Amino acid sequence: TRQRLMRSGIPGDRVQLIRASVDLAKVRQADRKRLRAELDLPADATVLLTACPPGGKAGQYVAAWAAAILHQIRPGVRMILPGGFREDRRARRLSEECYCPQVFRLAGEQYGPADLLAASDMLVWPAEENCPTGWLAWAMAAGVPIVATGSPSVRELIRDGQTGFLVDSARPHALATRIRMAWEDAEARRRCVQEAGHQAYEMFRPQKCLDAYLEAFTRLLNGRVPAPQGPGCRACPVALPCGHNVVE
Repeated sequence: TRQRLMRSGIPGDRVQLIRASVDLAKVRQADRKRLRAELDLPADATVLLTACPPGGKAGQYVAAWAAAILHQIRPGVRMILPGGFREDRRARRLSEECYCPQVFRLAGEQYGPADLLAASDMLVWPAEENCPTGWLAWAMAAGVPIVATGSPSVRELIRDGQTGFLVDSARPHALATRIRMAWEDAEARRRCVQEAGHQAYEMFRPQKCLDAYLEAFTRLLNGRVPAPQGPGCRACPVALPCGHNVVE
């Protein structure tokens, strides 16, 4: 995000990125056993979660297709499909028409990220372009391994083999292969979850977000960054996802 702003002509010393915080209390309070029961998920199932990246290609549909492929070699695989996303209808139609509809759980919109991640064993994030990465932040904080395509916005948070698992292609077979490889390497998953958790605490805890806002407002009040004037100001470039990152 910072690089995009600088490429648009804004000086680097006038850009401050403030990432949205994660409610760590909600992460700790989420009840895995209760949520799995409500979603009719077997206790011993391997549960994948996907959420359509807002504004991105691929998303739920490709992830659902990958889950259907994995089911052929791991019958215990299940996938949660949250509602209210761009590819919702397409992914749900696939879940109804494919040869293994029992794999999918349609969660609706009543569950938040903390709840759905508590019920899951892995987050699958197949975005082909830059998009908001809030779900990745929640997964890192919740200790859920991540398999994602390596778009620039994802690579800001996920380092392959260190904080998650990246795949170069959002094609279903490539995604399914990477999920299988990650799941079969328990030590790599443990290592990634541990490092991602440390990173999430440093980047997404509420106090970090609050301190960053206070710093930004202090700089503005001290006159370090001139207040934008008129409709043509460049302090807020177009194409930024409103509500996800704040910039000076």
